Amino acid sequence: MSNTFDSFVVTATQISRSITRLKALEMSEIGLRGSHVMCLMALGTHADGLTNLELCDACVEDRAAISRTLRDLQDRGLVIMQGKDGQRYRRRAVLTPAGRSVYLEVAERAERLIAEAGRGIGEEDRPTFYRVLGQIRDNLQHMTVGSN
Repeated sequence: MSNTFDSFVVTATQISRSITRLKALEMSEIGLRGSHVMCLMALGTHADGLTNLELCDACVEDRAAISRTLRDLQDRGLVIMQGKDGQRYRRRAVLTPAGRSVYLEVAERAERLIAEAGRGIGEEDRPTFYRVLGQIRDNLQHMTVGSN
């Protein structure tokens, strides 16, 4: 009997947990939470901002988690909401100048961590690795469509 399933699931789980720990560790050094990372990264690459729903998609988070994160980032002066107050989910979250500065630091840290995590993987292998990883993700998502 093959041990492929166990190996795949354990490895994927360990990677996920390590990423969660690294986000928390890196963000604590600058006074933020690990949950802020993906939101800052998404907003940093969309100068015109994103709606709550767009952030949910970009960050692979539910509305409640995105709302909490945005509220916290607003309280810290890193994000402002643009649009009419009555349009709760149509308003766009946009980084403030302070938020842009924090985003640049977070992006720099992320690049350093990705480079370190990929140590020992040759540049010629990276495109194949990401293509295969994306294909596995797509296959798993296709297999679970409708099961939510």
